[in-house]
Formats: sequence, C-alpha cells, structure tokens
Amino acid sequence: MPALAARPLVFLARAPEKTTELARSLEHGGLEALSAPVIRAAPPASWRGLDAALRGWKNFDAAAFSSANAVDAFFMRARRLRLEKPKAPALTLAVGPATARALARFGWRSDLVPDSPGGRNLARAAGTVRGLRVLVPRAKGGKDDLIRGLRAKGARVKAVEAYRTVADRSHAADLRRLALNGKIAAAAFFSGSAVRAFRAQIGTAAWSRLRRGCLFAALGPTASQALRAAGARGVLQAPRSDPKALARLIARALKTP
Repeated sequence: MPALAARPLVFLARAPEKTTELARSLEHGGLEALSAPVIRAAPPASWRGLDAALRGWKNFDAAAFSSANAVDAFFMRARRLRLEKPKAPALTLAVGPATARALARFGWRSDLVPDSPGGRNLARAAGTVRGLRVLVPRAKGGKDDLIRGLRAKGARVKAVEAYRTVADRSHAADLRRLALNGKIAAAAFFSGSAVRAFRAQIGTAAWSRLRRGCLFAALGPTASQALRAAGARGVLQAPRSDPKALARLIARALKTP
C-alpha cells in the first residue's frame, strides 16, 4: 500500500481502477483516498446454466444485469465458448450507472437505469415485462429482489450463476493495522458482500475500534443496509449512484473545505 499523507484518510473498499473518479473528488476536497479490494469475482462452481443460456440466447426477449461483474462474465464466457457475440435483446436493464457503463464497453445500450440503484428499484422501474423471457446473470447467493420483482410483474425469469464473490485478503493485514491504530477517518463501501468481507478480514477488535471513530458511507442501499446490520451508526448514503455526490457527503461530514 502507498504511504499515507497527514490528511484525513478515506478507505474505499474497491480496486483502485474502479474508484478513480471518487478518489480524485475526495482528494480535491482535502482528503486522502486509499483504495483496496476486499472481494473479487471468481468463476462459478459450474458454467452449465450460463453456457446453456448463451447457446440459446435467441430464446430470450430481455436481459437484466445486477452488476458490472455479471456483464463481464456474460460476454467473456460467450467469447470463451467461441460463440457469436450476443446481440442486444429488445430490452436491456442495468441496475446502476456502473453496470450500464460495463454494458457500453461491449456495445450494448441500457434501456433502463433506475434513479436509485438496486434490484428492487430496477424491477419497479422496468415497465411492462409480462410474458417476456428475461435472463438474469448473477452472482452465486446474490439477492433475489430483482428476480422476485420481475416475476411479480409477469416476466418469465431465468436466473443463472455467472460468477462467485470471494474474499480478497491481499490487504487484510494492512487494513487491520490501520483500523486498530485509528488511522481511518471514513470508509466507503459499494456492496453488502464487501462490508461483510471487510469485517471478517480485520477481525472483531479492529471492527469495534473502527465503529467508535470512523465515518461510514455507502454508494447504494445494499451496502448501507449491510453496514447498519454490522452495527455501524449514522451511515451516509449518496442519494444516487454518483461518486462526486458521495465525495461531497464525506467531505462535509469530516468538515473539510
């Protein structure tokens, strides 16, 4: 990890290449940003479900993606199988801006991105989907809000495991030390699984120390709910999936210029 400056330190629980805009905004606001992943995407236990869906892609009317990792897994697996690049269906749904940007990298346009990220919000905003055959590539053990919401509106949903979320412990010792020493002024999370992985990696003593003196922030309701479930108080949540908005909230709470 890089040497730390004297400015208040904000830990971002995500790989540096995925937090560039947020880190830049925080540093512009007089803070020090430290990005490190605590989770990573891993291949599913079996590719059977996704492979079958890709080979029968013409049978689907729509696709709903709940993460950028799901997008990557969908297209990269098609490439691995040496299939023709999947053509965009009549309806493409993305849970948030990051997922929409991931789709754009593969040449797909998102027909709908909800104002507030989350599977439940995406399903609510989806409009008329009754009778549509919808593919939902997802993480193993992911939340069912999107699937339930689409099915409640009459969609014929096929959910397939596209990847697993596993712990990335490569920075666990450094993060534990920073937490125990009270060096982290704020910590920002982007998923519930990252919250749970981080808490497990730093251990009970470090988490308890962090809870007493750290500001917690979340980009999205899932991370916010996980933080509260873990005992974090006064969690800040950006009103929308906007890194600059989250940076402003953190800077204001830490009372930097």
